[in-house]
Amino acid sequence: RQPTLHDDNDVVGSNNPFTITRTQHHHYPTSTSLQSSSILSALPAAVPATDIVRTVIGIILARRISNSGLKKKSLDQSGALSAFIVASLSLATSWRNGITLLAFYWTSSKLTRVGSNIKGKLEEGATEGGERGAMQVFACSLIGVICACIRRIFVGSDGP
Repeated sequence: RQPTLHDDNDVVGSNNPFTITRTQHHHYPTSTSLQSSSILSALPAAVPATDIVRTVIGIILARRISNSGLKKKSLDQSGALSAFIVASLSLATSWRNGITLLAFYWTSSKLTRVGSNIKGKLEEGATEGGERGAMQVFACSLIGVICACIRRIFVGSDGP
């Protein structure tokens, strides 16, 4: 008797010791199912949506902060670029790291204003601190950003 081919692509032969019978059925994508799937649908499986949203928000906030520092003349061009990099990386690693950096930035900015007002009242001819460059921005934040990146690599994302 000859082996027969069934609808489910199993080859079945009777009384033939060399007949191979498949018992597992595999679904292989057809061209239709490949067309319906997209690269974007595979992306969330590789990168969580919360990471994408947090990174986009981080880039937007970093741009606003660096532009604000440039307009207020508290940062020069290199300082604004380094502030953008620091803020973007901090927020991309986790909400906790980004919020900590923003809290430090805003409180230190307010304290600098208060301190310069007091210094202006106490000393004649006292001037503002001037524009901060990349070296000053990195001196205050580089170790924290490096630790945040290392933590993200080895520990992962923050919990709920």
